[in-house]
Amino acid sequence: MAKAIFLDFYGTLVYENSEITMEVIEQVYNTGNAKDKMEAARFWWRSFAELRAASFGETFLPQYELAVQAFETTIQHYFSTADAKKLADRLAEHWSNPPVYKDVEAFLSANRLPIYIVTNCDTIFVETALFNMGLQPNGLITSELAKAYKPRKEIFELALEVSGESADEVIHIGDSLSGDVTGAANAGIQPLFLNRENKETPDGVTSIHSLSDIIKILHI
Repeated sequence: MAKAIFLDFYGTLVYENSEITMEVIEQVYNTGNAKDKMEAARFWWRSFAELRAASFGETFLPQYELAVQAFETTIQHYFSTADAKKLADRLAEHWSNPPVYKDVEAFLSANRLPIYIVTNCDTIFVETALFNMGLQPNGLITSELAKAYKPRKEIFELALEVSGESADEVIHIGDSLSGDVTGAANAGIQPLFLNRENKETPDGVTSIHSLSDIIKILHI
């Protein structure tokens, strides 16, 4: 039986996207030559994901800096006149005060296990968001602290070190197959895929559709 829960943050406890995130992409679209907003959004995300994948250890850069770089690449690609730093600043506002999913309160009220947040974000933004939520987890492990982004196992290994638990004594819950499920499995941790959008689930992956399902699975 699990002794602790590792939880992803953005996309799991709080929304990955908000009106602010759509606003920044609209600025690129409105001032450039992208065919539509989704094209610009996909290009930015690919650039951002590639930068994160290459950021590790001595080459590590905080997520905010990578966001600026990805916006610079996107702005140049679409001949936009938007300001990369201003766009990243607006995105940071979302990271600091994201909307909370409706099932979070009930889950936190019912849960009795220690919770450790494991997230691909800069510490200051997550700390601010947790303060705004009134949530005090047993530990916060960020990519900035680990100098590694999911799905690298180092961020999960740091979480194990912080929690004092072994890999077979925790579960990790997250909404990303590539980051959360693969990353946790790489560290020997049982993953649970939070599949809010009913995406196709690979064989061998345990999925749930709401945080309330966790209570049933863990009998807590």
